[in-house]
Amino acid sequence: DIRPCYYKTAVVVNNRVYVGNVKFDGALYPDRMMKTQRGEYDTFTKQGFIDVDVDDGDDIVHLEVFADRILQFKRNVVHIAKEYEYLESSTKYAGINNPSQVVLTDKGIYWANRAGLWYYNGQNIINLLQNRTDIVANQSLKATDGVMEDSTSRWGSMFEDTKDQGPVLSY
Repeated sequence: DIRPCYYKTAVVVNNRVYVGNVKFDGALYPDRMMKTQRGEYDTFTKQGFIDVDVDDGDDIVHLEVFADRILQFKRNVVHIAKEYEYLESSTKYAGINNPSQVVLTDKGIYWANRAGLWYYNGQNIINLLQNRTDIVANQSLKATDGVMEDSTSRWGSMFEDTKDQGPVLSY
């Protein structure tokens, strides 16, 4: 039983489309994903629902694929779905408000939010701002009026909320 499906984010992987934050058969499902049958990129049925973590009150903002995993970005959490459909892990406070906060590279997925600069390497989610002095010695310190300060405390101020759009990085 094929029905119209509207969605806010999508990825194509394994010869099928995975979509998130959907309106299907007239009902809204902001925290659910759906998939198509292989090779049928625009055909959605009731059997296509994927429930990674639903009824948590958090909308899916963006989907991204890396290393045979789908990262489901919500506003407050990131879920990793193994084999594209089964919940493998979740990371609280790593969510995003806007898809523009995520970038896919050949090394993994990077994203930024008020809580940090995040990296998924195919195995783990890492906040690059935590314990970064072990990684980059003294690169986070700068002098302001003769006083050294740590830029981590000012990281959240790089994000700017506006009424017309989601939070974006400000330069």
